[in-house]
Amino acid sequence: MIWPESVLDGPIGYRRRWGWARADLSEIKEVKNALGGTVNDVILAAIAGGFRSFLTARGEVVDGRTVRTMVPVSMRTPQEHGQLGNEVSAVFANLPVGVADPAERLAAVTLQLS
Repeated sequence: MIWPESVLDGPIGYRRRWGWARADLSEIKEVKNALGGTVNDVILAAIAGGFRSFLTARGEVVDGRTVRTMVPVSMRTPQEHGQLGNEVSAVFANLPVGVADPAERLAAVTLQLS
């Protein structure tokens, strides 16, 4: 399905903003342990939920929709931990913003990235 233009598709320029959020790692691990997946899966599902709220608040249709994103991933082996140099690659993921239920959204992320 081809989606109509979104606020997320706008030109990159000085009006773009970014932000961050803090989370308690122990709470993220509680979710992971209760529902499955990885710490990263829980974080990506939460980001998808944030995008869902943002797009819905702007009146955009989200049912069945995904938002494609790039996720940086460390390529270091456990033996290389702490070494200098950049060992990062990218994984592309489709954030399931069209899934309303947080547990179902996490399951969708986990299934996609496993």
